[in-house]
Amino acid sequence: MMVPRNRKGLLFPVCISSTHLAISSVRMEPVWSSIGQAAGVAAVQALNSGRELSELDVNLIQDELIQQGSNLFFYKDLTGDAPEFEAVQKLSLLGAVDSDDNYYFRSNQPISKGEFARMVIKGLQIPISITAAHFDDVPRGHPAFKYIESLYDYSTQSTEPFFDYEVRNWLSYWWGERSVQGPPAFAYPDQAVTGAMAIRIISGLLQKNIPSLQTPEANLTRGEAAMLIYHWAGR
Repeated sequence: MMVPRNRKGLLFPVCISSTHLAISSVRMEPVWSSIGQAAGVAAVQALNSGRELSELDVNLIQDELIQQGSNLFFYKDLTGDAPEFEAVQKLSLLGAVDSDDNYYFRSNQPISKGEFARMVIKGLQIPISITAAHFDDVPRGHPAFKYIESLYDYSTQSTEPFFDYEVRNWLSYWWGERSVQGPPAFAYPDQAVTGAMAIRIISGLLQKNIPSLQTPEANLTRGEAAMLIYHWAGR
């Protein structure tokens, strides 16, 4: 959607100067419909606020589109009336979540520690902090590396550490390289995250105690994690 530089009150929701390859990504009818819906929302907000189209807050346009059930990010298994729809859409805008290769969000699947680390760091917009590669099972290049390491850094700097990991017994690893580097540590990025673990991490990052969940020992699903993090984002 384009706004002319030298004209006021005019939107171009379809006219795009692009290569044939690029236009192929937007020329499907559902995409035209979504662009038209966004243009309509922008026009209404401009009229109601008395502001120029170029002065509108894109976040407010996105918020209204989400309230209308518009898919800013498409997931085959996530409808506009799902309780986690708004949270997933907003977190997707922050790069905190995405779909699998088949465009499924998988709301009811338990969330892993690696997935939760990314969701909570990006969802709460916590700056990345990496002082070293601390974990044998989350080496550099691992998808969760910078998020797991950030949780480790913030946790170790806190007066009340909140990130759990395991350091193996030194005596079992005193031969060879390990005698120089120290005992191996494991973050277990594929481990399921419980409600209690999620609350402890969010409380630690926000530096305040937040209420526990009704079933703290139950594994948290991806949908529940998205709603929990979105609820506390910006608070």
